[in-house]
This record gives sequence, C-alpha cells and structure tokens, in this order.
Amino acid sequence: MASDGKEGLKVYRKNRPDIVISDITMPNMCGLEMCEKIKRINPNQIISLFTARNDSRSKERAREIGIDTFLLKPLDEEQFFNSLHYLAMSVEDSLEIF
Repeated sequence: MASDGKEGLKVYRKNRPDIVISDITMPNMCGLEMCEKIKRINPNQIISLFTARNDSRSKERAREIGIDTFLLKPLDEEQFFNSLHYLAMSVEDSLEIF
C-alpha cells in the first residue's frame, strides 16, 4: 500500500505484487506515470486503474501503457469483484505459461 505514485513505485520494486491497483490522481507522481514505469520494469505486470476521470485522453494513455482494466469511480461492489476476478484469472493464465 502506498500514499502516492513515487512510494507506489518503490513498494512495487520491493514487493513485485501479482496485481497492481492504482488511482490516476495521486500526489508526487500520477498513477499513469507510475504504471508506465512499472510496465517498463515488467511489461507483463497486471494493472488496474480506478479513477473519477472520464476523459478520452486518460483512457487512451491507459491503453497505450497496457493497463488491463480501467474502472470509473464510484464503483459498485459487483464491478469491483468482477474486476478482481478478471485480474486473478489473468494472473492464473500467466502462471500456466510456465
């Protein structure tokens, strides 16, 4: 868990989680920039972005970076759990490759 993008990147480098979940709007480094740096470290990293930003530029940038899910806040419980299930299945599929 991190309170901003710079800390998030530091936590990622230390822990290498299976799934990264982030907001776009964060202090010190936005979520898109953090996720782009994470994808440079591990292009196969599974990432989900949650955001209140419903603009085409953010969505396009997320696609370019390779974000796996882009969800708009506020999320209802079903959306959240469906997203987690999808991401967990992606992790499981990537493990089967090896």
